[in-house]
Amino acid sequence: MADRYTIGFSILSDRANPELTGLRLLDSVREAVHDWTKDRFRGPMPTERTGQWIGNGESLNLQDDALDGAGYFVAEWEHPDRDDSEYRWRVSSQASTEGESVTFRANVQMIDSRMAITPDRHPVDRPRLIPDLIERFECQLDGHPLSVVPAQVTISNVTRFVKDVVLSHERRLPIIALSQTDDGRTALNSRVLQNRLAGLATVAVLEPPATWELTDLLGRHLACFGGAVRIYWPGCSPEDPSYRHRRWLFEHAQLLDRRLSGTLLHVLITQFPRYAGQSEIEQVVLDIRRSRLHKLDTEFRALPSYSQIPPEIVPHIDAALSRRDETIEELRFEIEVRDERIQEQAEELETHRRNYRDTSMQTDSSAVDEEDEEVDSMGAVVLSAADRFPRLRLLPSAFISAEKSPYEQPDRVYAALSILNELGMILASGQTLGSSLPDYLRERGVDYVGGESQTTSGRFGEERRFLDGDSHRAMTAHLRFGTSGDPRHCARVYLEWDDDAKEWIIGHVGRHLTNTRS
Repeated sequence: MADRYTIGFSILSDRANPELTGLRLLDSVREAVHDWTKDRFRGPMPTERTGQWIGNGESLNLQDDALDGAGYFVAEWEHPDRDDSEYRWRVSSQASTEGESVTFRANVQMIDSRMAITPDRHPVDRPRLIPDLIERFECQLDGHPLSVVPAQVTISNVTRFVKDVVLSHERRLPIIALSQTDDGRTALNSRVLQNRLAGLATVAVLEPPATWELTDLLGRHLACFGGAVRIYWPGCSPEDPSYRHRRWLFEHAQLLDRRLSGTLLHVLITQFPRYAGQSEIEQVVLDIRRSRLHKLDTEFRALPSYSQIPPEIVPHIDAALSRRDETIEELRFEIEVRDERIQEQAEELETHRRNYRDTSMQTDSSAVDEEDEEVDSMGAVVLSAADRFPRLRLLPSAFISAEKSPYEQPDRVYAALSILNELGMILASGQTLGSSLPDYLRERGVDYVGGESQTTSGRFGEERRFLDGDSHRAMTAHLRFGTSGDPRHCARVYLEWDDDAKEWIIGHVGRHLTNTRS
């Protein structure tokens, strides 16, 4: 089960006061979040908009600031679990604005303070705050409205629903379709389910006559009728195989009941990008802090007495200002690190969604052919690849790095090298791929990255230079296996194509090399 709930969306207006925009709308959202949090906080009642309050084992931290039309707020509440004090819950809500709308983000995380492996008895659920906000405010995710009310699909609107919603290439949220039986029953309570999945999915109730038209439009393999429950993932197409859009029959869904709604929630939590909305909010926070420092500096230097400060004091003042400038540079570096991480995660998420979308994230679909030699370690991978793949040339550093790698899925790496060898044969023969090299590999389940960021190349470029005879080769293109910092679950293969020799040269097979996040 997921150990974290994260959601992010845009807030366009307050339904009760639609004229509110910008900072006034942010104040309305802040009021709703603070009221919800303070109603549940059992410590001393906060008396200010900012500050920290601690009591009864709980803590509440409130922050906010606004400057030149931009503003933000943060509310962080941490408290022990009611049944087991070793577990603590951390609920964080953040929002910002620098225009008319507000970007909102919430995160719920369970923390176990024990140094022990224990069963998952505390699955993370969504806070009641989320449906409350979606009900009170006009909210959108990438331009698509959010609602706590399930959609009703009838014979009169089913064609439009399928063509404009189910098959829309712009749709971002999954659809949970609940078909009705002939007597009007659904396997799950649609209103309760939509309330629980608000902001993560759209629940649609299909009337019996509408299900037949839906079958004609999508095909029987993607049908949903007779009380069945089905997920239609974004990017749905009539050509998709049925297993991509999971279905539960009425009797099975009824039997699972609450467990099925919990499964749906945690599958969606797992696939929702954890960084959603984070970059916009962090950027506003950094801009406001930087502007405040600049204004204070300007006002201080404009004081009439500044020129009369004793000379021996001036170096200390300049040193303090220099430390401030260093802090600003550190903040800028943190932005670069964050942006690089977001880009890396977004690319890998897109690869998974395109190739392995199901009710849970699958691992790599590429498997070693049954006739291929069994590889049970990274060292065995490079030895076998050097022997069997003529379009690969492995440098000594590749063998050394592979022997040191504890990566637990060497068959994935071997399968990728096999595909790389096939690609080398195609390139050597002069045939065209029909697509770009990254797309060709990604379509075959190989996550190819064409280079590193300027920051990583500048700071850690030496690690990416590999000895080849009497000279070194600098390599930034690489194959990526996982994004975890744990080398047991993460590996990289650094490589480059030698167009003269018509072969791939591989300099590293193993651990993630140092970058801005290491």
